[in-house]
Amino acid sequence: MISRIVCTGKADFFDQEKRKVMKSFAKKIIENVTGIEIKRIDKKSFYLIDKKKARHAWYCYKSVVKSFLEEHKIDLIIDAGANTGQFATQVMKFYDGEIISFEPAKNTFHHLQTQSEKYSNWSAFQVALGSQSEEKEINVYANHDLNSFLPLSSFGNDTFEKDRDVNPGVELVKVRRLDDFLKENVSSFE
Repeated sequence: MISRIVCTGKADFFDQEKRKVMKSFAKKIIENVTGIEIKRIDKKSFYLIDKKKARHAWYCYKSVVKSFLEEHKIDLIIDAGANTGQFATQVMKFYDGEIISFEPAKNTFHHLQTQSEKYSNWSAFQVALGSQSEEKEINVYANHDLNSFLPLSSFGNDTFEKDRDVNPGVELVKVRRLDDFLKENVSSFE
C-alpha cells in the first residue's frame, strides 16, 4: 500500500495540457464532495461559495459583483457619483467591459480622471446625473466622501464630526439627465 508519493527534481513529466486536465478534474472532485463551488477571481485569488447559498454570497462583495456582471453579461457600467473611482478601480481587476463614470465636484473629478486615464475602457465626465438637466450647487467638503447636493443630516454631523468642514464649500455644477447627456455626447444615440 502506498501512503504517499514523493516527487523529487523537476516535475516536467506532465505537459501543460495534462496539468490543466488534472486541475480541472481535482476541482470537480472537490466541488462535488464538498458542495462548494470554486471560482477564480484572478491568477492569485479565488473564492468559495456554498452552492446551496450562492445567491447569498454577500460575504464577498467582489465575488458578488463579478458573478452578477458575468451572469447578466454586463458590458457597460454607468458609475454615477463615482467620487475618485473607488468602485471602478476595484471592478477593473476582473471586468473588461466599458465603464462611464460621472462626478461633478472639481477636485474629486480630477482624482477620478487620473484613475480612469489608466484604462482604455473607462471614461470619466465632470457632470452629475439627475432627473432634470440644470445647473445646481453642491456642498463640497475636504473629505470628498461627504460631497452632496443635500446638507449633512444630524446623523452625518455626529458621525463625521472630525471629517467634515464646519462650512463646506459650494460649487455650481452641471446636472444632466442620462438621455440628454448621451444625446449631447454620443453621436449614435437617438
